[in-house]
Amino acid sequence: MRNFIILALVLTALVSCKEEVVSKPDKLIDKETMTNILYDMALLEAIKYQYPFVVDSNEVNAPKYIYKKYKIDSLQFAQNNLYYASHFNEYKEMFAEIESRIKEQDSVLTKKISKKNKSNPKTTSEPTTEKVTESVIIPKKVDVDSVKRSIRQNREKLPSIE
Repeated sequence: MRNFIILALVLTALVSCKEEVVSKPDKLIDKETMTNILYDMALLEAIKYQYPFVVDSNEVNAPKYIYKKYKIDSLQFAQNNLYYASHFNEYKEMFAEIESRIKEQDSVLTKKISKKNKSNPKTTSEPTTEKVTESVIIPKKVDVDSVKRSIRQNREKLPSIE
């Protein structure tokens, strides 16, 4: 009788582990496309934090851009992201792919920048305008003094609040 109870508990545990925690979404995005979406989001978020003036000046809304590019909506993305996140091994593979793509792009850009610097010794290793993907552009070097002058001039033109 004791063996029967142990066997029943083991079988119950095995059956309950097979149950899906998150159900498959109605509009499932395939793994490759979802990886591309997450990659694009990672790039846009990195640009937003490294070069906020580029995002602001171009009025880029990263999520809206991604939804339009892949013809999805926020609900579909959220459901699919949750679904893939509940399948840990697949999600881990997706992020490993994203990481390798980012490292590959980094090495390509590093080679291009060093090649440019060798051909023109006056330049520095600061970012230049080069097309990275179809939509992401690394900004040109910004002259900080001219930006400060412009801000001061525009501030002087504003009426006094006092």
